[in-house]
Amino acid sequence: MKRGVRIVVFVALCIVALLGLLILLPFLKEGFSRSELPYLFLGSAIAIALALFWTWLARPATGWVIAGWLLLAAPAASYLTIGGDMLWQQFEADRLAASVKIENYAETPIYWPGFEGPVGLKIEFDLHHPENPAGLIYAPELRMGPELDIPKGVFFSTWTTGGGYFKDYHLEQPVGDLTLLKVPLHQELVDPRFANRGFENGRETRLAYHLYPGIVESIESRSHICLSRDARSLPLCATGQAPETGCAKRRRDTEPIYHMGDDLSALWGVAGPSDAVADLSGLLTSVLRQRSALQRHPDTWQAIQSRLEPAGLAMAGYALCDPGPKSHNSWRVCYCRKG
Repeated sequence: MKRGVRIVVFVALCIVALLGLLILLPFLKEGFSRSELPYLFLGSAIAIALALFWTWLARPATGWVIAGWLLLAAPAASYLTIGGDMLWQQFEADRLAASVKIENYAETPIYWPGFEGPVGLKIEFDLHHPENPAGLIYAPELRMGPELDIPKGVFFSTWTTGGGYFKDYHLEQPVGDLTLLKVPLHQELVDPRFANRGFENGRETRLAYHLYPGIVESIESRSHICLSRDARSLPLCATGQAPETGCAKRRRDTEPIYHMGDDLSALWGVAGPSDAVADLSGLLTSVLRQRSALQRHPDTWQAIQSRLEPAGLAMAGYALCDPGPKSHNSWRVCYCRKG
């Protein structure tokens, strides 16, 4: 009788162990995130608990006990290895964040013909770091607003890509539609390596970023600029009108918040292996507040933002581009310089 129970339970353990390993397959391809850490350690704890239960059930048959432990060791070891590696990589990322330094910071206003002042800001500097660290350096986002403590679990989810304004809905205290300076999604004017890139060999990486208002989705040329569909004051689509003709399907009710105070802040970091995050926001924020010409100049900041809004583009001689493959779509509305 007891032998029969052992066989049934052992078959059940085989199924559980196999399922535990199969669950990992999609993640091994796509990668794990920090939000899965509790489940990894819970899975390993369940496997160990089942092994202890099996020990009680199978004893004193040593062979059965060993077979059960070997069976459950595979998922338990896999879960512990992956979870432990994530924790170690985050430890390494925190050490990287604590050791890097910024030197030779310089910034240059970006001027375009037809505008009364700058439309963006180029920043460049040397990043000093340990020898050949792993990771992808994200392009920074600048705002004139509060310095925020963003949890590492949502750090890269807070990055604004095509949304136009600071992505605050992951935060406990949203700050509203705060304007940004950031690298557009597509920009034909500069080397694409200066967007998100890896570290250079050695202990120093030269970085340069061409930052424009967050509403700028792409720049084909200085005569062809596309704004995110979330930009204010875009023409709204009439009934039956398609966005491909140069209109936005919807418009937010609230006005943009150009600044909250007059201090600059940055969102900047490195994406390391195993979903590790090296948060460099405080480092760049400190440099900006000491060295940037925009610090404590909210009127200048707001003027840069306004120049590439629809009204500012119209004053500089821009109008809606003709429809075409590189023009309007559901995500953007494009303006071309006429004449």
